[in-house]
Amino acid sequence: MISTIAPFTLDQIGTGTARFPSGVAIPTLTDAAVDPYIQTRVSKHVHVECVQFWPQPKGLYPGLVLLHEEWGLTSQIKDLGARLACEGYGVIIPNLYGRLGGMVTANAEVADALMGKLNETHVLQDINSCG
Repeated sequence: MISTIAPFTLDQIGTGTARFPSGVAIPTLTDAAVDPYIQTRVSKHVHVECVQFWPQPKGLYPGLVLLHEEWGLTSQIKDLGARLACEGYGVIIPNLYGRLGGMVTANAEVADALMGKLNETHVLQDINSCG
């Protein structure tokens, strides 16, 4: 019989949020060392808001960009991100509705309307910024 026990428990999983400019390189530690105002400067770019999950024990882990369904960044998709982190992945989940106010819905008509309002170019730019 195959064991289904994950290598990490939820107690060993870190979680947080991230917010970074869409379509531009994420600043590195070197950038921060050279530019003392990097933390306080207001970016002219739209920001991607994300939820992150990762195994806390030190090590190198493969990363995943997890995309939510038409309902938005629901607790169900966040739970999936945490479970994937328990399996040994670093997970980032961008809020694809961030440019529309970050809505979450259980109403199919609202979900369809939100999907219809998405700009494909912007969504792909936001997803690519997570990599």
